[in-house]
Amino acid sequence: MTTYAAVLRDRQIEWQGDRPRSLDASRPINVFVTVPEESAISNVNQGQQMAAALEQLAQLGTFRDTDAARWQREIRADRPLPDRVG
Repeated sequence: MTTYAAVLRDRQIEWQGDRPRSLDASRPINVFVTVPEESAISNVNQGQQMAAALEQLAQLGTFRDTDAARWQREIRADRPLPDRVG
């Protein structure tokens, strides 16, 4: 069984990207519909909100004086790897 992304509006399915190749509009096709939980839907919106917040921080120059490479070295808790000099 292959899964295709679609949106159900009223009584019609709108395919999102690929659709079944053997789809013949003149005959019915059996489908299974899985409705995602609200958390899965809100995660997309949450990601968009996070991107907007990060964009605002960038425009404000919040981390302009931060040396990203130095910060990363300080924050990482890596251990030396065996047989590596470095």
